[in-house]
Amino acid sequence: MKVKGVVLAGGQSRRLGTDKALLCLPGCELTLLENATQVLSSLGLEVYLSVRADQVRPLEYPKIPDSYIYRSSMGGVASSLKALAAPCLFLPCDLPFMTSEILWRLLERRQTRPKGTLLTLFHSAGKGLMEPLIAIYEPESLPYLEQAMETQNFRLYQAIPEKNIVFVDYLEKEAHNFQNINTPQDLSLTMIHQAKE
Repeated sequence: MKVKGVVLAGGQSRRLGTDKALLCLPGCELTLLENATQVLSSLGLEVYLSVRADQVRPLEYPKIPDSYIYRSSMGGVASSLKALAAPCLFLPCDLPFMTSEILWRLLERRQTRPKGTLLTLFHSAGKGLMEPLIAIYEPESLPYLEQAMETQNFRLYQAIPEKNIVFVDYLEKEAHNFQNINTPQDLSLTMIHQAKE
């Protein structure tokens, strides 16, 4: 099955205080949401938007409403897998420095994944941090996510047995590519980093 690209854009941005998907950073012509869709499109993927049912997103990409209400990001991932019944490469909308070159490594590693792999995700080689929202989920992972949500466990990397996970390391010098925006402080740091580039 062909991998689909899904931008996770259903968050409420409570900590930031404004809809992060529609933010346009200084010096950038694209909103964060537009940037994320462009990154996935440049990989040749069919792109979808994971959204809340009550959200309006001003982009002409197919929308997948969240059918698992109040289930955090896991609900968006599960809803997309359920709707598309295909492997999905997920990318949050709030990663302004993510590149198609980095994401391509996920697709390459998936091609050589062991039998039984349900999740291919990035892992920090130095700090051991996992990035379960920048990952490829196989459709067979859906029952594990649904079971985790039933028990109120919304940690994606804990929902999938480790023996069914393939890790792709990223280097310390690439850590800024994984920097997301959740709070005003995150936004300030992002703007500082952008100004230095």
